[in-house]
Amino acid sequence: LKNGIFAAYGSTVNGNTCYGNSQDGIGASDGSTVT
Repeated sequence: LKNGIFAAYGSTVNGNTCYGNSQDGIGASDGSTVT
């Protein structure tokens, strides 16, 4: 995923599981939300 493309719930971005709108390229971590 590239910056600006939102990860789906439960997907993995940069080794971190995403919950909500976590986003690649901004240091997304477990449970983070990027708007």
